[in-house]
Amino acid sequence: MIQIEDMTGKSGALCEGARFSAEDKLGNKYQYRYEGTEKTVNGMDIHLHNLTDGTETYVEKKWFGQRKIKIM
Repeated sequence: MIQIEDMTGKSGALCEGARFSAEDKLGNKYQYRYEGTEKTVNGMDIHLHNLTDGTETYVEKKWFGQRKIKIM
């Protein structure tokens, strides 16, 4: 589980398997599933599965602060 805060200042917890939508500053909206965190050489990366296009991605915690997040 991780604590996140989005660009609107809303905060909350994401548990593994949680689904959410993320909208960036350009209005692009995608749906994701939180898969967990993984330790890397640079710290911790957050593993997400993009449900919109079927790809896997790794982000830093600040990624959430650059988007509007809505947990489903």
